[in-house]
Amino acid sequence: MFALLVFLFVGFIFPYQNTGVQFEELISMNEGWDYRVNDKLVKNVKLPYTNYETKAGDTFSISRILPETFKDSQALCIFTAYDSVRVTLDGKEIYSYGYNNSQYPLFKDNKGFLNNVITIPSRSNGKRLVIEMVSVNDKYAGVVKKVSYANQNSVYAALILKKFPGIMICTFIIMAGVLSLIIYFSLRIKTGHWDDNFKLIGICALCSGLWSINQYDFFSLIIGNAQITYFVDYYCLFLMPIAFSFYIYNLCRERCKKIIGAMITVHTLFVLTAFILQITKVKELFELLFFFIVMLILEIVLAIGAIIYDLVVEKNTRIKLLLIPLMIVLFGAVFDVVLYYLRIYSERFVTFPISILISVITILTFSWKRYLKIIADQEKNELIIKMADLDLMTQAKNRNAFEKEIVEISKDPERLKNIHITEFDLNYLKYINDHYGHDTGDEAIRICYNIIKNIVGSKGEVFRIGGDELICITYEPIENIQQDLERMIKEQNLPYPLELSYGTACFNPELDEDIHDVIKRSDKLMYEMKQMMECDKDEYKRKSMVNKIGVDHNKNI
Repeated sequence: MFALLVFLFVGFIFPYQNTGVQFEELISMNEGWDYRVNDKLVKNVKLPYTNYETKAGDTFSISRILPETFKDSQALCIFTAYDSVRVTLDGKEIYSYGYNNSQYPLFKDNKGFLNNVITIPSRSNGKRLVIEMVSVNDKYAGVVKKVSYANQNSVYAALILKKFPGIMICTFIIMAGVLSLIIYFSLRIKTGHWDDNFKLIGICALCSGLWSINQYDFFSLIIGNAQITYFVDYYCLFLMPIAFSFYIYNLCRERCKKIIGAMITVHTLFVLTAFILQITKVKELFELLFFFIVMLILEIVLAIGAIIYDLVVEKNTRIKLLLIPLMIVLFGAVFDVVLYYLRIYSERFVTFPISILISVITILTFSWKRYLKIIADQEKNELIIKMADLDLMTQAKNRNAFEKEIVEISKDPERLKNIHITEFDLNYLKYINDHYGHDTGDEAIRICYNIIKNIVGSKGEVFRIGGDELICITYEPIENIQQDLERMIKEQNLPYPLELSYGTACFNPELDEDIHDVIKRSDKLMYEMKQMMECDKDEYKRKSMVNKIGVDHNKNI
């Protein structure tokens, strides 16, 4: 459909003589018709023609002998409103619309607005054409619009190009709605964040676009059935304010939410009532249009009042930008309604669709900026929380994170009974700081963390709870700690010897009441090992000197 619109756009902007797009001009056929309603015949009428005595349900028709130009196949076009149409050629039916009620029982009396494109076969010149109509609406009963003809392609092209500016704008509104829904679902997939505002904008834009494009009879022309588009048309119109009201509801403070919420409830009940009345054949949708317009005016007044109150009294600045698009739509709607009731029609007049498009783009832009700010604030808060639980030097989780974790474990008996605590302490850190510098001491702590992290792997987590103390929480024992430590330290090829004391304990219901008892036992075992290694301090110093001499020798080489 979009490709067709682009193709027709070229034909609309540039003269067909320059583009090779050749469409015949429509030929008017508005004179020489005989008009008949019931048993009354009026000869030689000129279209458009209205018989005010015709009522809803009356059968009325126009007929005439086709001229010589119908020697070739032609397409005849006549616009009807709420009419069933049957066309015969010398008594043989060649076109019918709205008579087969069994096909669409829900739309039995909803004939809608339709440009009937009737294919007239070749060699029809000299034959009598009869166009018979029955209206379900007193307002349109007995009304016959102008008739024109050309070849079929030219008729469709003329009907679309005549209304092309409005159709294009409505297409952009629909595309904006689709884009908003794509953003809504994309954010859910990528970030796991549902932003209802994009969903509401998308629904509102789709309803607005579908309703607006139906005012140009585009879909009824394409699918050839105004009964379905009639139903879509009215329900898009009725549902449009609900989505927009929900959007206002999401932005308002609590006091105004009550007003907007009540407004949404009343409107929703109206839509449900309209649907029930339609399917029960009590009232047609078009008969409820006046009540809808009155209700819509009241809703607009309430919405503007709520927005101003929220802005001035509640100091809700985020709703400020909503006033601009609302005023634009209001201006376009009022202008459109005034023209409608003054019966000033123009297919190229696009004030209301333009106002809707501008408003949708404005609200979509506003929502996107607001969403980016929300995400930025969330990321900032997450970073602050992360920094509170992070040791900046090693990038390990800190004591604050460790305390939170043991609180969570204490709440879960299943986790507690499987817990293993392993505590590590870097030996001789003061010696390293004094003889190699504090930067080297910091480097030693970072190396220890990385080694322990590699040993623990996916079995658990490592926390730095003090200057040279690290602690692991796992749910299974860590095997071969001493061998892995010696191997990984040796692989570092450090200029100073690196030694770690450690103690490990698992939860024992006979010895431990809670996780703190397990930590105390692992801490005690770690210090016992540390005291044993302190006895070999002279050996540590000797190794340190040997390592330093070896490193200096390598540098000289």
